[in-house]
Amino acid sequence: MPTYNLKNKKTGKVTQEFMSISEMLQWEKDNPNFEVLCGSPIIGYNVYEVKPTGALKEQIAEIRKKVPGNNLHKYPH
Repeated sequence: MPTYNLKNKKTGKVTQEFMSISEMLQWEKDNPNFEVLCGSPIIGYNVYEVKPTGALKEQIAEIRKKVPGNNLHKYPH
């Protein structure tokens, strides 16, 4: 299920809600004082939590060595 950014029209405060698309459409009807911010929904999956194994783990280690300024430090060793 996606996470939606919702803005309170009165206060300007932005919150995130985790719900299905059909739930969001109903929620939007029931809460006219909020607006769904433009953009694609955030899918609740963090690619950095996946632990690479085998050949992928070796390739990531090689890239870490060869490419300065990479952001592969987020992947587990």
